[in-house]
Amino acid sequence: METSLYDAVSIMRKWQQEKRVVQCSIYDLPADAEKASFTIFGRIEHLDETNLRIDARTIFERLGQYIACTIVLSGARFHFGGYRDAPPETAQQFERSFDSFLQIIPESGSVCEIMAAKPSAELMDQFGR
Repeated sequence: METSLYDAVSIMRKWQQEKRVVQCSIYDLPADAEKASFTIFGRIEHLDETNLRIDARTIFERLGQYIACTIVLSGARFHFGGYRDAPPETAQQFERSFDSFLQIIPESGSVCEIMAAKPSAELMDQFGR
């Protein structure tokens, strides 16, 4: 569902406060969702109404600060959803590992898809500690 910048920042702020691990994938060609230009796992380390920074410093202590991406939020469009909005072939896998996703579509036309992992305890219960 399409959402506003205000709501998108609120969603990401919640993920940031919960210290959720997120998967961030960037697609240069939105029509070809099979071929992400790159994907990183990390946490939201900086967030305001203009920029989002995701990096892995709290996951990989020594080198995590170098695994990062910054997304410009100004002028972007946003779509929020859950596993029911995922393509049928990936919905089951999505439901097991992630709570929800937020697509950020900057003015450039590329797509940034951020998927929030389920809380650690819930994942551990699912996959057997």
